[in-house]
Amino acid sequence: DATPVVSTGNIQQIGTWTVQYTGANTAPTVSDIHDPKATITVTPGDQVQLTWTVTSIVNGVVNTKCPATTDEVIIYNFAANPAANAGADQEDCGRTTAFTLDATPVVSTGNIQQIGTWTVQYTGANAAPTVSDIHDPKATITVTPGDQVQLTWTVTSIVNGVVNTKCPATTDVVTIYNFAANPAANAGADQEDCGRTTAFTLDATPVVSTGNIQQIGTWTVQYTGANTAPTVSDIHDPKATITVTPGDQVQLTWTVTSMVNGVVNTKCPATTDVVVLYNFAANPAANAGADQEDCGRTTAFTLDATPVVSTGNIQQIGTWTVQYTGANTAPTVSDIHDPKATITVTPGDQVQLTWTVTSIVNGVVNTKCPATTDEVIIYNFAANPAANAGADQEDCGRTTAFTLDATPVVSTGNIQQIGTWTVQYTGANTAPTVSDIHDPKATITVTPGDQVQLTWTVTSIVNGVVNTKCPATTDVVTIYNFAANPAANAGADQEDCGRTTAFTLDATPVVSTGNIQQIGTWTVQYTGANTAPTVS
Repeated sequence: DATPVVSTGNIQQIGTWTVQYTGANTAPTVSDIHDPKATITVTPGDQVQLTWTVTSIVNGVVNTKCPATTDEVIIYNFAANPAANAGADQEDCGRTTAFTLDATPVVSTGNIQQIGTWTVQYTGANAAPTVSDIHDPKATITVTPGDQVQLTWTVTSIVNGVVNTKCPATTDVVTIYNFAANPAANAGADQEDCGRTTAFTLDATPVVSTGNIQQIGTWTVQYTGANTAPTVSDIHDPKATITVTPGDQVQLTWTVTSMVNGVVNTKCPATTDVVVLYNFAANPAANAGADQEDCGRTTAFTLDATPVVSTGNIQQIGTWTVQYTGANTAPTVSDIHDPKATITVTPGDQVQLTWTVTSIVNGVVNTKCPATTDEVIIYNFAANPAANAGADQEDCGRTTAFTLDATPVVSTGNIQQIGTWTVQYTGANTAPTVSDIHDPKATITVTPGDQVQLTWTVTSIVNGVVNTKCPATTDVVTIYNFAANPAANAGADQEDCGRTTAFTLDATPVVSTGNIQQIGTWTVQYTGANTAPTVS
């Protein structure tokens, strides 16, 4: 579109196009070098410089007696910019060396330079990172651990250092993630309570992000049990709450990770910590069953406690403990946690067993909810030894006590076996008493003229009460304290003549002093030829 040349006189003045082209393509040509409105075809991506030179021309020969005038025009036929490719996103963990970018290099279509340019988009508290060369597709960039940086690779044409967007730029984005090592997770201390109906408050250490990549903690619940699994009020809140059914234990894991666009990233390994919440249930009332007794048993006794049923997934269990004081070897239970366990008790021994109901975690008893207990006693009475009350004793007019002589009773085991004196007296005097009813060598004072029968009874005794599961044995001894006999008085002599009827004797009657009968007895002394007379 040059200005046409108008000659001043009859010497022709004319304009001429000359083309300046440097490039790989064939140089373009002008349709008519003297036509100010000539046409020229320029390959896309090329620029061509044309000079319009005005001169005088004589007989077809340029004459420069008057200097030529010139002007340049440039034709730019920009090529469509190729699709920008910034390369794949990159990620690493705690990297302190530079990342190498990997954009597709830009190849110019023609002699108009097409170029890629990096721009950095960074939001964070650290200094924004810079690219080693903004036009190098393989440039490097150092990203602080914990930060993510977005880079845009923009492909444009550039002329004389100035971007030209006659053909729209193309762009592509790559993100560099330099994850920071995740801090050690701390889920807080285990918690326990008894029968709690309100929520537990968790106590994990809050997670503080190192850079602009979010680091976050997440609660996961591990629950195995028959109840509905509990849920956390907010899985990312270190101080979240959770309600645990009484009787249940729940394990929670606090996992610290990096998170990008709502998605967990484990380029830097996650850290985890576990906390367990124990909400113990009140222990049911222990029932050890009824006391049991037998005589001389050599087979085991079967215990009869009420089985313990756990309320939740925390085991509630009963445990037998044996309390034994005695000279024999302490008996043991076949299985301390079996309510129907067996135990062999030596004849003569008693054993107390306590059935304790508690919660148990990892084999360790927990008493956050108080244990409940009940006792049962097993009595295996020994056969009572034969009672021996000693020999009968007698004396005359004794005013001091008699000493009894029973065989002492020796207990077989820790159940006391004891002898007991009982007095059988029938008479007009006050019944005599034994100095100590359980002393085999006790004393007793017997009124002269009296006899007293004493029975030595051997039995087992528990808490002061006689037990006859094994039959008692007895033996009897009699004490005779004879009274001095009163003076005999046979009455006055009698005589008669030829009497044919009987004589009536007139002795003084005998009166017993006590319950021992005192009696008079007639004996006849006769010397003669007739038959000896007899007393009526």
